[in-house]
Amino acid sequence: MEKIVKIVTIAIIVLFIALCSKDLLPTSKEINDMDVLKLIGLDYDEKAEENEKASLSCMINKEEGEASSGSESNTEKQKVISYKSKTFNNASRTMQFYTDKTITGSHINYFIVGEQTAKEDINKVLDQVSRAQEIRLTTHIYLVKDMTAYDFLKELVSAEYELSNKLQSIEKKGSYKTVVNYLTISELLSSKLSESKTYLIPTLNLIDNSDKLKDIKEEGVEESKELEKNFDFYGYGIMKDNKLIDYLNLEESIIYNMLINKAQGGIIDIEDKNKNLISFGINDIKTTYDYKFDKNNKLSQVIIKLKFRSNFEEVQSKEDITKNENIYMYQYLQEEKIKKQVEQVIEKTQKINIDILNIGQNLKIKHPYKYRKVKSEFEENYKNLDIKVDVESTIDRTYDII
Repeated sequence: MEKIVKIVTIAIIVLFIALCSKDLLPTSKEINDMDVLKLIGLDYDEKAEENEKASLSCMINKEEGEASSGSESNTEKQKVISYKSKTFNNASRTMQFYTDKTITGSHINYFIVGEQTAKEDINKVLDQVSRAQEIRLTTHIYLVKDMTAYDFLKELVSAEYELSNKLQSIEKKGSYKTVVNYLTISELLSSKLSESKTYLIPTLNLIDNSDKLKDIKEEGVEESKELEKNFDFYGYGIMKDNKLIDYLNLEESIIYNMLINKAQGGIIDIEDKNKNLISFGINDIKTTYDYKFDKNNKLSQVIIKLKFRSNFEEVQSKEDITKNENIYMYQYLQEEKIKKQVEQVIEKTQKINIDILNIGQNLKIKHPYKYRKVKSEFEENYKNLDIKVDVESTIDRTYDII
């Protein structure tokens, strides 16, 4: 009997707490009562006034018949709203007062961070983002080159497409996977905690189509605003100790992905003797690192070996592509072109003295005991390291040529 009384008492207490606590008893929400945000822009300006340092921007659909005012941008379908406060937490609270609908962070798929924020200290943004309970750690993060996140959204607000939908679309395209690999919040935080504290963030940039639009208008064709306002992947932003140091452009990013074995294919164009183009699709890309040591076990040279296979995609040349001597020549031209591009990427990394290619990490895995002896010297003198590049191409004779 006493046992039953205890069980009943506990049940009553639990029920009472559940009924009195909104946190323990979830409340249902109608979709019409919610503003679903898929993309947020984040800027932090240390030089701004105390109550305007943290800026949170979002792009939302306009309700029918709604007029523009304040910081909103004129458009038929969308508008950009910016909230400023001393912290992102306060800016987020301010956002809730903008509308009678509930704004939740659980649907955010993308964070866009302005260039200046990344140059000063991206931790100002990441600290709030990583602590927010509603935010998914699988959310993707991007930098914006040469502008703030707010200005980037403001420039694209007149586009016919939704920014988040286009980002999702180009991420899935095979060609873009070769150029840029997206980065999640959890992956970024893991890289920040790594020994080198070096990581790369995918970067977007605004495309200026004004010249193209001018040509079209001269032909008497009416073109949509989407052509004038567009964006694409620029490449990667190189981060060190929470600050943006430099960028890898589109071409450099492709080579970078090949060097870290994250490229899923690609295209390489070469010219024959008569300057006619031959386009090859490349695949089966594999990069390995070898290390040479002197008699004192000091690192004397790093050898980067990059191998890939290629197929004829488009041939504008009139040469006979089935001849062995031509096949060997095309392979040589491919190898020389890729080798030159790899050397340019290495030169950039050594100029800023940042090992983004994980040469040190590979050395640690391959020769752990030797790495301990050369670790401090490697980090300080990476810029003077002797790095040799070896590229090997194999052309497959496809399409029943032979």
